[in-house]
Amino acid sequence: MEGLLAGIAGFVLPAAFVQQSEESPTRELTLGAPLEGEVSEDDPELTTPELERHAAGETTRPSGGNAMRRLGPVAAMVVLAALILAGCLVSDEITTITIRPDGSADVVLYRANLRSSETGAQGDRELRDHAIAFDSGTDADRKRIQDAGGEILEARWLRRGSPSSTLIAAKLPTAASLEKYFTIRGGEGDVRLEGRLTQEGDRRRLALALQMPKDFKPETPTPEETRQKRSDAISETRIAVEEGEILRAVGFTVASDRRSALLSIDDLLELLRADPRRVELLLEWRVRTK
Repeated sequence: MEGLLAGIAGFVLPAAFVQQSEESPTRELTLGAPLEGEVSEDDPELTTPELERHAAGETTRPSGGNAMRRLGPVAAMVVLAALILAGCLVSDEITTITIRPDGSADVVLYRANLRSSETGAQGDRELRDHAIAFDSGTDADRKRIQDAGGEILEARWLRRGSPSSTLIAAKLPTAASLEKYFTIRGGEGDVRLEGRLTQEGDRRRLALALQMPKDFKPETPTPEETRQKRSDAISETRIAVEEGEILRAVGFTVASDRRSALLSIDDLLELLRADPRRVELLLEWRVRTK
């Protein structure tokens, strides 16, 4: 989920933990988008196996950073981030989720500077597979939204050439679909995320419970490693509240106008060091009356 879907993925989560159960009607927090040159099924460079995978609705998906929206949006939400692993697509990612008073939400996913960490034929193949997925509407971002009961309002290329850029706008029509979007029910040994939105009068509370595998141990990157990861790819997840004022936040940095909050990697790392098995991120806000 992704992302919540910078998520912590690129800084503390090994790729082996970034998994999602096929049975789970949920979303990885936040967060990656596909890309590269214009591609169609008539492309002479496509192999028969690639066309068969496309016809079956199967596409490759980058591991790491973008993979975590890939559990990274914070897991997705969390989770999130920019893992730079051998043989994967990386990009800068900005995810904004705006929650309405009734619990429905708008989601905007912006991906830029997407390229492959591989060179030669392998890198070209990864980019081509993602271009096919995006053109056909079978990319992982849209699938996660639709699996949560969401509606895709717009999906388009901002730049086709490598590095690529895309934009997806969607709507989660109910509070239940928002919770599904923020939930990852993995199997034994997987990262798990559960989203819960509660409403009481003019108060709203979004809780994101992140449970790590038993053998998980948070890593502490050096300042130099952190700078390098962020220079390779950045990932940011923001939650905004419509007609609201944020009163309390855990794991987020609240904007000065208190109308939105940004996922905080530093806070997440601190929470994981205190309890590496389970942390809870939350936002509490008051809906303003007109």
